[in-house]
Amino acid sequence: SDEAAAALKSSVPKAVSHVGHGAKKCPLELEVLWSTQLGSSIYATPVLRESMFGDSSMHVVVPTFVRYLELVDAAEGLAPVGWPLAFDTEDRDNKLAGERRAASHGPAIFQGSAAVHDVNGDGHDDICVVDSDGDVYWVAVGAYGEHLHDYRI
Repeated sequence: SDEAAAALKSSVPKAVSHVGHGAKKCPLELEVLWSTQLGSSIYATPVLRESMFGDSSMHVVVPTFVRYLELVDAAEGLAPVGWPLAFDTEDRDNKLAGERRAASHGPAIFQGSAAVHDVNGDGHDDICVVDSDGDVYWVAVGAYGEHLHDYRI
């Protein structure tokens, strides 16, 4: 109806202008500060958090869809030495309802976001990712971003 169209038109902020073909221009002045290439595409929301290295910087933590856990400096888009980390599933025999299934081996598939928490109680945050097989990986990160160790539950 005309009333609905008028109400919709009046609800559009005045700062938004139309660019063409019905597209709207963003009223914010945004610019790309950096871009980086990751080891694979991402299906999960990246986690932006304060540095795990004890300085005032920010880091982006993101598992890629296939194999990699990425840690990127949020100011410059650079990864610390030794990153990204690669995860592969191991050969294993699975038993389900008494039947043997084929062994699973290949790259880990990550479809969810990482979690960051001090799981081992050393005072430094660790990174947790879960692969599509349900395996939970905890990664301990050192003072300058070096990968100390990881363990799988």
